[in-house]
Amino acid sequence: RLHEVLKDRRNLRNALKDAATVTAQIKNWIWWGMFMLVILLSLFTLGVRGIDAWVGFTTFVVGLSFAFGGAVKVAFENFLFLFGGHPFDVGDKIFLGGTRMYEVKRVALQTTELDHFGELRVVQNSTVRATEPLVNLSRSKMHWVTCDYLVDARLVTEGFLEKVKADLSLFLKKDPETYQQEFRIDSYEFVPPEKIKLTLMLTMRFSFENLNRSRIAQSKAGIAFAQALHKHGAKYSTVLEFSEHVGSMAVR
Repeated sequence: RLHEVLKDRRNLRNALKDAATVTAQIKNWIWWGMFMLVILLSLFTLGVRGIDAWVGFTTFVVGLSFAFGGAVKVAFENFLFLFGGHPFDVGDKIFLGGTRMYEVKRVALQTTELDHFGELRVVQNSTVRATEPLVNLSRSKMHWVTCDYLVDARLVTEGFLEKVKADLSLFLKKDPETYQQEFRIDSYEFVPPEKIKLTLMLTMRFSFENLNRSRIAQSKAGIAFAQALHKHGAKYSTVLEFSEHVGSMAVR
């Protein structure tokens, strides 16, 4: 518990430091803009004709826009992304692109440092903005998982599904702190020859950032699902794959 408190304080310190760095960069740009305005007003004061000063100033600005316009546009979009949308803080665990889980280590105006189990990546914030989906696991209080099984189509009757649901309901009630009591079993996808895929969908009562806990709970639910299917007539089930994607364990 003490370790978590110290970690939160360290993340808060880093977040404040990163925010101060970004704010300082924005202030520098504002000061440069004000400096250019002062130069323009000084030219007016020195007697330079207004039209000449304005033409010279706008020519200079247009030249800067060609050289740095793209960078300024990206920086402004990053500013709105980080401070307007505020999708994550230092220390948050996120899913980026639905393929990998990262922990946010540092946030700057142009880049973000992400850690994937010791593998540190520095990515452009423009890339982060363009990558979908971006899921903040630390702010998500719950998450869903699925288990897929193939069974003989002739077994899938209303009575069969009701019996399986009753057994699963008893299993979920034994651990209400882990599982939401509501769940569903979809049975609409046919697979030749004469097979039908049963998909169990259930919700965990905690964030997916607790990856190990989620995997264990998902495995237990998958085992309970398999046992219920076997109990009511399914002959076999074997694991096909265990994906890194949010809530997806494919079994057969």
